[in-house]
Amino acid sequence: MLIRTFQKTTLFALIIAFFGLVFPVNAQAPKLTPGVVLRIQPINRLVENAFFLAESVGMKEQAKMIEGSLKGLTGPKGIEGIDPEKPIGLYGNIGPNLIDSEVVGLIPIADEKTFVEMLGKLNLQAKKGDNGIYVMNIPNSPFPMFFKFKDGYMCATIRDEKGIDDKKLLSPKDLLTAEKTGVMSISLNLAGLPEDLIKNVVPQIELQIAEAKQKKIPGESPAVEKLRNDVSEMLLQFVVQVFTQGEDLTMKIDMDRKAGDLGLGISFKGKNGSELAKSIAGLGTTKSMGSGMVSKDSVIHMNINSVVPETARKDFIKVFQEGINKSIADEKDPSKKGAIEKMAKALTPTLESGNMDAVMDVRKTGNGKFAFLTAMKISEGKKIEEVIKLLYKDLPDSEKKKLSLDFAKSGDTNVHKVDILIQPADAKNFGSEPGYLAISNDVMLFAGGEKSLSLINEALSSSSKPGPIFEFEIAFNKAAGLLTKDFADAVEVAEKIFKENPNSDKLRVTLEGGKELSLKMSMKSTVLTFFKAADGAKGK
Repeated sequence: MLIRTFQKTTLFALIIAFFGLVFPVNAQAPKLTPGVVLRIQPINRLVENAFFLAESVGMKEQAKMIEGSLKGLTGPKGIEGIDPEKPIGLYGNIGPNLIDSEVVGLIPIADEKTFVEMLGKLNLQAKKGDNGIYVMNIPNSPFPMFFKFKDGYMCATIRDEKGIDDKKLLSPKDLLTAEKTGVMSISLNLAGLPEDLIKNVVPQIELQIAEAKQKKIPGESPAVEKLRNDVSEMLLQFVVQVFTQGEDLTMKIDMDRKAGDLGLGISFKGKNGSELAKSIAGLGTTKSMGSGMVSKDSVIHMNINSVVPETARKDFIKVFQEGINKSIADEKDPSKKGAIEKMAKALTPTLESGNMDAVMDVRKTGNGKFAFLTAMKISEGKKIEEVIKLLYKDLPDSEKKKLSLDFAKSGDTNVHKVDILIQPADAKNFGSEPGYLAISNDVMLFAGGEKSLSLINEALSSSSKPGPIFEFEIAFNKAAGLLTKDFADAVEVAEKIFKENPNSDKLRVTLEGGKELSLKMSMKSTVLTFFKAADGAKGK
């Protein structure tokens, strides 16, 4: 009795949520590509994946109890006629007033008769017309539901049966392919948005940005205010481009239980030949210094590679110069005033270039300790090094001892030794070696920790490679020693969780350009298990 009640309630809620709360249908002609498509993997796979995730975070027993209840709903003819082995879908086109949008829901059917009988049990009487289309009144809905069976699916809409006419109805099997569905995906065809809708949306965004620009922030200098306003204007231009030149925007969740892979992806494309598409394509052609500095021993790696727009670049330089002028005005020591001026002048070419190419890399050495490297692309680096050497002459002897100029050579680049104070808590991970600073004409590097001098040499000999706009990766098993401050047992727990597959410890996030702008996050299910253990440790 309990299972039967749960069954009716669940299916009734599914129908109401899927069809009773969606946009009604108008009589517009269909578009070749739907404006919106929602795809959900088969119910059985969805349930299996949910239980797999539950087990990954230590909820195995609770998952088994729920699984047993849900399995009781499934018979030889599916869940009251619904096929749990085929994907679920929904598609439609957005109208200029939203209320006049059209949508069609797709529910896989194992047995049509059983499904219609189930509706009757829920006091939802469906009457079949001569054209094969059923009509059904839904409680608390001003519109009736229309549905028909095609290719093993219930194709349903509300308000107007023309939405599921044979000439308009799209093929479920073509629309709901496994490749496009994943666990779940939703796609928005920006190119198919009605012009009237865009004309209504864009002015609202313009108004919000205009109000932000007019807002006065106490203590904000004219240069900072201009930078903020120009960034707001660039944001507005980008939003307008998205609506007027954008094409496909898709979010997709993927999962492979056998491999233990979890993934989330968001992709965006511009119309062919548009300025937006050209800009996105350009983001995929640049070479990244950081992509050439990653190693098999890297446990944490992050790099960013982009170009600051010219308008923002000029504004930022003005803000930088404004800050320098204030520092000079506040400084009483004439020699220090001169030092600030010289350093500002040396850094200006880098700011003017607009290149944002930087990397941070932490590696595990052979003896179990760590070394770190930071590097940044610069312009006219030798001038920066010259200023550092000039400033060195005026340092007190106590400070000069902390810096050994021209300590070593790496090719044509001087390497300077820097005595850095490593806290006792960090010494167990990074050792007690000094740090090293190297400045070539186009890159500035600093390394510290165990065997950091060799890291400088390796980085200077590396070459830039095509890479993403942004990249972050952490290997929790190898990096566990760095996490013990907040998670005391991190090393022992990581060894246990990743014992069977030591390489299943990675979390990776990338932002890439090219044919599309793509943001991706991927990790193994064992990383979730580690997160759960770390969260539990914080609660103790």
